[in-house]
Amino acid sequence: MAMAQKDRNMKIAQKAFEMVDKMYGKSPKITPPPYVPRDDRFERVKGRAISCDEAARLYGGVLIKEFR
Repeated sequence: MAMAQKDRNMKIAQKAFEMVDKMYGKSPKITPPPYVPRDDRFERVKGRAISCDEAARLYGGVLIKEFR
């Protein structure tokens, strides 16, 4: 789109919003509530970290190691 067309569209949109604000009044600024992380969805068993060998053995996986 050409720059002149963008400027024209922006002026039309701005005028339209001014008309809506004049008719219905300006809406109050809405701020979203602050983000609060929720840790209660997952229960984690706190313990020692396990190695990839132990994880493969415990969970029935296949471990592929590539030594270079």
